[in-house]
Amino acid sequence: MSGVVLNTSIASFALNDRPELERYQTMMNKAEVASKIRDYVKGRHPGGVSLKVVGEGIQQVTDWWRVPVRPSAWSEKRYAYYEDLAVIEEELKSREHLNVLIATDEPAIECVA
Repeated sequence: MSGVVLNTSIASFALNDRPELERYQTMMNKAEVASKIRDYVKGRHPGGVSLKVVGEGIQQVTDWWRVPVRPSAWSEKRYAYYEDLAVIEEELKSREHLNVLIATDEPAIECVA
């Protein structure tokens, strides 16, 4: 077996390789998950609102993370808002191999944007 190099980077396994994916996700901590999500929501305005990641509310549930976000206000375009969140979740899964559920928290203000 000499001369064989095993590449164990995150890019070396497929999304359907659950044991390896689960091992990678357990190596991440809440701060790293929050940082990745903040990078993805920065500059985006799903449904016309901005989002703030609530870092202290992040929870790991088996092989996925529940990540609460606080919108700046309730979006008048709710369908577009939730559709945009789903796109962000899919991007995180495909690009970062991070399985998340973005959960909406109460908005910063109670008006409709």
